Amino acid sequence: TTEEEPEVVSPVEAAKATAEAASKPKKTISERGSLTFGDDSKRSAERAFLAGQFSGYEARKADLLEFNVLSVAQLDTLIGLKTSPYASGVSPYLARVNRPFQDYGAIFRLEGVIVDVTGLQYDAWKQTAKVYDFSVPALEDVKLASVHTEEYAIQKIFYWTDDVFAVRKIMKTYREFRTLVFDEWKQSKDSNQETTAGESSKNTDNLENNLGESNEIEVEPDITKIQLVAWERAAKSYGFAPPSPELLNIVGSLKPDEAVRAVFRWTNDFIMSRDVGSSYRKYLKEETSKWLSKGGVIPSNSESNDASMGPNGVDVGHGKKSSAPNIEEVLELKQLAWEKTIKKGRWDYSVPSLDEVRVAEFAGPERSLKSVFRWEVTPDQSSAIQTYYREELKELTQEWMKKIDNAEILTEGPSPVEESEVNLPIFTLQDGVSKWLSSLKEIEVPCTIVSHMEQELVDEILDETQMSKYFSTANRVSSTNGYGSEMQQLLGGALRLERRPDHCVVFSSTPQSAGACHEVEMKNVALVSPYPYYELRTADMTVRDFSSIGVRNLKSIFSETTVEEPMQQVQVEAPQVLRKTKLKTRFWDEGDR
Repeated sequence: TTEEEPEVVSPVEAAKATAEAASKPKKTISERGSLTFGDDSKRSAERAFLAGQFSGYEARKADLLEFNVLSVAQLDTLIGLKTSPYASGVSPYLARVNRPFQDYGAIFRLEGVIVDVTGLQYDAWKQTAKVYDFSVPALEDVKLASVHTEEYAIQKIFYWTDDVFAVRKIMKTYREFRTLVFDEWKQSKDSNQETTAGESSKNTDNLENNLGESNEIEVEPDITKIQLVAWERAAKSYGFAPPSPELLNIVGSLKPDEAVRAVFRWTNDFIMSRDVGSSYRKYLKEETSKWLSKGGVIPSNSESNDASMGPNGVDVGHGKKSSAPNIEEVLELKQLAWEKTIKKGRWDYSVPSLDEVRVAEFAGPERSLKSVFRWEVTPDQSSAIQTYYREELKELTQEWMKKIDNAEILTEGPSPVEESEVNLPIFTLQDGVSKWLSSLKEIEVPCTIVSHMEQELVDEILDETQMSKYFSTANRVSSTNGYGSEMQQLLGGALRLERRPDHCVVFSSTPQSAGACHEVEMKNVALVSPYPYYELRTADMTVRDFSSIGVRNLKSIFSETTVEEPMQQVQVEAPQVLRKTKLKTRFWDEGDR
C-alpha cells in the first residue's frame, strides 16, 4: 500500500479563504440561559426538545394515575421533570422567595381527622354482626375501627375471623349496610328539612304574636335556664354532679369542653371532655327547639324530670333508666379486671385502688404497671399481665352488657348504652379543621384527602360539612381508586398534589399511619383521638387538635432531619512531631590518619 499524499493548497487559495472568513460577521452570545450559545438552528432544536419533555410530563402523570401501585422513585422522577429549569425555563429558587411553602403538600385522612364517622360505622357494624351471629362490638372498639380499614377492624379489633375469604365476605356485607345506613340518613335529612321549614314559619308566627301581646319579653332568664337544663342532662348522661347556676355564670364564652375541664372540673381527659361537650350541644339544641315550639316557654328541670320518670325509675321521655352507669362504676369494673388478672397469673401484687385505676386511664396499661401501681415486673411478665387484663376486662364487659339486656327486657325500654349509641350522629366535623385548612389555603399549600370509604360517600360527606371547597374533585383518593394499602393511597395523594413524597405531610390519627408515612419518606402529624398520646410517639409531631398547631410548625417538621446512622468523620491529621534520629558516628583514631 502507498501512503496518501496530503492535499497541497496554493497560496492564492489560502488567501481567498482567509478573506472570506474575515468578511463574515462574528456571532455573539445573545442568550446566556441557552445551552446552544446563540446558534439559531440549534436553539430551535433545543426548544422543540424541551417542549416535548414538558408534554411528556403530562402524559406520564396521566399514565401514573391509571396505576394502583406506585413507588417513591417514580414520583421523584415525575416531579423532577416538572420542576426542571430546562423544562419550565424558570429557576426553581426564584418562586420560593415570594411563596416559601409552595413546594410542600398536605394530605388529610378523612376518618378521625376531618370528620368522626363513628355513628355511621357503628350502625353498619352492628347490623353486620347480627347477620353473621357475631357479638355486637363495643362503642370504643368501633371508634378504633372507624380510622382503620375494614380488614384490619375485622381481624385486629373485633377478632371475628382470620380467614381471608370470610373477611372479604364480611367486608362486602358491611359496605352494603354502610351505604344503606347513609342513604337512610339522607332521606330522613331531606324529609326533616321540609318539616323544619314548615315548623319554623309557625314558630315565627307564634313569636310575632307573643311580641305583639307584650312589648317587652325577658329572654335572658330563659336562655340561662335552657343552658342549665342542657348541662344537667349532659352531667346525668356521664354520671357527674350537675353544675350550679353560679358556675354557669363563670363559664361565659368558654367552649363546652374547656368548661368541663376548667370550671366544672369533671375530668381532665380531653377526649372525654370533648364527648361531654358534644352531648351538651345536642341537648342545648333539643331544649332550644322545645322553647321555640312552646312560644318561648320552657319547663323547669324538676318538672321535666318528674314528667318523664316512670314508676320503676325509667325515663319514659328519653327511654333511659335513672340508674345509668357512671364513671365510678366503670372504674370499679376495671379494678375488678385488675384483681382477676392478679389471681389468674398467681402474682403477689396488691390490687390497685380506684384512684390508681383512674390515673392508669391516662398513663396506659404498660406504663401503669411500674409508674402507677409500683409493681416490679419483667418485660415478659408485663406483656402477660396486659394480655390477661384485656381478656378479663372483655369478659366482664360482656357480662355487664348481658345484665343491661336483661334489665331492658324487664323494664320494656331501651338500655342507656343503646340509647346513647342510637343518638350518635352519622358524622361530625372535628374542631378547628376549617380554620386550619383556611390557613393552609392562604399560604398556598395544596391539600388532598384520602379515605377508606367509597368515592360517593366521601363526596357527600365533604359537601355536607362544606369542606369540598378545600379539596377539589381531582384531589380526592378513596377505595374506589383501587389502591391496595395505605402507603399506596398516600403516594396517590402526592401524585395528585404534584409534590415529591418527602415534601408532603400527612395528618392522621393512628400509629400505623406513622409507619406508612415513613416508609414513603413522608412526614406525619398525629391527632390524639381515638388513640392516646403514648401510642402515637412514632409520629413526627403529636397534637391534641388543630388549634394547637401553627403554620410555622409545618416548615419546622421538614427542617428537622434525623440521620439514622452517623456519617463517617474525616480523621484530622495529627501534628507532625519532629524526632531526633540518632546517628552512628565513627571517629578517626590517632593511628588511622
